[in-house]
Amino acid sequence: MTDMKASISKYFMALTLLVLTCACNDYENPYKGSNGYSSAISLTKSDVFFSAAGGKGSIEVNAPAPISASTTAPWCHLGVEGMKVNVTVDE
Repeated sequence: MTDMKASISKYFMALTLLVLTCACNDYENPYKGSNGYSSAISLTKSDVFFSAAGGKGSIEVNAPAPISASTTAPWCHLGVEGMKVNVTVDE
């Protein structure tokens, strides 16, 4: 009887490990991009408040991959330096 309990216990332990291993793969991460990186980013610093006179500011982020920034507004200009986006707004 003890051997049977030990066998059943080992069976369930192996089954549990198998399920946990199969449940934790990267293919099921909806936030993982085609480049293999997770798309979760966090904002670490922001200084982008502008008046009608325009000005300069920046946004700093923490990201697992290189960042890029773009705009379609002709009065807004962006530049990326590492994890920092520099923003210049025309008058």
